[in-house]
Amino acid sequence: AARLERKARRQDARRQPVLAAARALLEEGGASALTISALAQAADTSAPTLYYYFDSKEAVADALAVELLQEETHALRAALDGSAGGVESVVAVMQARLRFYVERPSSFSLLYGALTSLGVRPQTLQQHVYPLAALVMGELEARLRADQQAGTVHAALRPREFANVAFLSVQGILSASISMSQAGGTLLFGVDTLLAEAVAMVRRAALS
Repeated sequence: AARLERKARRQDARRQPVLAAARALLEEGGASALTISALAQAADTSAPTLYYYFDSKEAVADALAVELLQEETHALRAALDGSAGGVESVVAVMQARLRFYVERPSSFSLLYGALTSLGVRPQTLQQHVYPLAALVMGELEARLRADQQAGTVHAALRPREFANVAFLSVQGILSASISMSQAGGTLLFGVDTLLAEAVAMVRRAALS
């Protein structure tokens, strides 16, 4: 077991420069820039060596997507750990997600732009993406259901759907803000103002 663990650590260490090179290629040239030959050159290695760690460029894209999602999930879980109650936990996740990507706009564009256009393979979705999403959404659902049982949110609220709508409201704010910034413009209202209104709507909807 120890030998296998050491081997896994070595492989992971050797994969990281490849993923870093893939990230740079995608940030600079978009989805079309990610080819095995370009990646081998950027990572200062050979195509056969790349294929030892990744069976295709799609596998590279998948691994990078999972890595970025893990970073996002870590930040959101930290927000959950510092919050209590269903509604306020939803609010904490909204605020944490906005802050996370305002500080990392290239990560947002990469994960929800270039990597999305390349597509994520079904097995990666099943094995990695959906479980990562469940770490946050599952906890939000459980906390909202506890609030319902305590009578602090209305009984007709659908916890999982409610959490997803709140999550996606931040997605929309980020998409609009980052896209406008890339085009050289600005939104009529800043992201903090938009987030404050989204949070107010979430609180009103939960308690009405």
